[in-house]
Amino acid sequence: MNINKLLPTVQPSLKTVKGSFKQRDKKAFELTETLFNQLSGKMKDDYSIASFSDLQKDIKAAMPDKGFKVSVDKFDIKDADDVYDGLCIGVTNKKNDIESVSIQVSAISNSIRTSNLPVFMHEFQHVADEFYNPKYIARSQKLIKKGLENDDYNFFYDDYFYNTESAKSRKKKRLVLKLIKRKTEEFLQGMNISDKLDYLQDMRYCLMSEVNAYKVQRQTAKRLRAQGLKIEDYNFDNIPGMGIFEEKINLLKTMIRDCIKQEREAHRTALNQG
Repeated sequence: MNINKLLPTVQPSLKTVKGSFKQRDKKAFELTETLFNQLSGKMKDDYSIASFSDLQKDIKAAMPDKGFKVSVDKFDIKDADDVYDGLCIGVTNKKNDIESVSIQVSAISNSIRTSNLPVFMHEFQHVADEFYNPKYIARSQKLIKKGLENDDYNFFYDDYFYNTESAKSRKKKRLVLKLIKRKTEEFLQGMNISDKLDYLQDMRYCLMSEVNAYKVQRQTAKRLRAQGLKIEDYNFDNIPGMGIFEEKINLLKTMIRDCIKQEREAHRTALNQG
């Protein structure tokens, strides 16, 4: 059984998502812009409210593939770290197939206010990235089906990759990256090549999407505040810069390349000995 195979509800047509990575990245931003234009046209003041059901209708109208299933749900802030205002997660069925994508936002009722739009658009950017890069969802599903999507992995990712760093100078950043590499090697120790690559690629995909999502969050906040709307200051934080996300992405790319190289050399050696 191919554990990478996606259900039709999260598998856009190849015609829709064809193109280079750069082209697909551009389309993902354009999709987010389409949704923002729809929502901002309705939410014009600080007291405007959009219900979850209306948000789902707007999302469906914006999506190029109407069969791609996205829901908007309430995020219980008590069940997680309170630094999060929203999440974007894959919803699985009993067979651990991802069957839909859920945008979860912190809300008192099943609705959001204009002030929540920057975070909501952040989470929708993840949806857009996953839509135009189906391998993101496929990799996540593969981890789930192999039992690799667990607390150990999530805590490790949050502690060393999806976090901010105090390092400012190039020298200190190099030291931080050296530590992260060592900790990653320790985390992966004893695993087979397939599991190592799945973890490394998943972290790379996640960070790449976070760079996009925080960019959208800051742009949305800037546009709304320029209209005189009340937007919280944290929406303007450059989290990817503070977390040296680009440097971590490059580190992961190098580790993936080295991992593949080592496996090929081991395979070549085994063939020669045979």
